[in-house]
Amino acid sequence: MRSPLSPENRDRTLRWLAHGIELAQGRHGAKATHRQAIWLLLTEALDLLDRIPDQEKRWLYSGTRSGGWGGVGLTRAEMEEIERLRVLSSMLSPAGRAGYMPQRDEVDRSLGVVEWLRWCSVGEDHSLQKAAVLLARGSEDAAVRAWSKSGRSRIRQAVYEIRTQVVGRILSGLKAGGIVPDECALRFVDTGEAV
Repeated sequence: MRSPLSPENRDRTLRWLAHGIELAQGRHGAKATHRQAIWLLLTEALDLLDRIPDQEKRWLYSGTRSGGWGGVGLTRAEMEEIERLRVLSSMLSPAGRAGYMPQRDEVDRSLGVVEWLRWCSVGEDHSLQKAAVLLARGSEDAAVRAWSKSGRSRIRQAVYEIRTQVVGRILSGLKAGGIVPDECALRFVDTGEAV
């Protein structure tokens, strides 16, 4: 059953895939594939969501969004002026480590990419989804334990199978949504060029 997305959602998803292609090409060069792009998008999305400060995590969990990522903040020129005045006033640098504040587009992309994991669940079985999250965070042993029914498996082979199944199901979901239609879209994802 095919349920095409709205043009806005389709454009947004294609922008996310283009970002994934940039990530894959940055890491793997000319040998980058669409599967690597999707996996790197997932890894980056989980990493970014893990680094969001606690207050923003509370807002995300409660279902409401902060207005702090939009147009209510300071412009770059205003921030530079504040920093210049701070230096001229001989003020000390703020104590402690600077926190990471993601941009609104980064958070939207991360939430959208993580939402693709819904295609990894079959009925009540969420083991592949759990394994994908653990593997994307770098916990290969835990991912294999979460995915493997018997608990005994070759780690490298199981990791390969988890990645293959996760990316395959995400591609199938994107095809069903009209984002990755057949071979043309796979060429788009492979090369980063529109066809």
